[in-house]
Amino acid sequence: ADTHEYRGRALLRLQRLEGALSAFEASLALAPDSASARYGRGVAHTRLGNISEGRADLDAALAADEAVAENYLEL
Repeated sequence: ADTHEYRGRALLRLQRLEGALSAFEASLALAPDSASARYGRGVAHTRLGNISEGRADLDAALAADEAVAENYLEL
């Protein structure tokens, strides 16, 4: 799960949003409770214009772990 999440973060930095979304979804398939992967998926959805999906993921991730956003400050 971690490998998929790290790949998703790297793809977000490169603005390869569809690939990032796929990587975060793969991570969540293996670790459905990962707040960090859920947050990353929320960022990818939001940047792709999927605002409601992105908002739902971001809200769920922050509810599970308020500090999760710190992992994405550089993106």
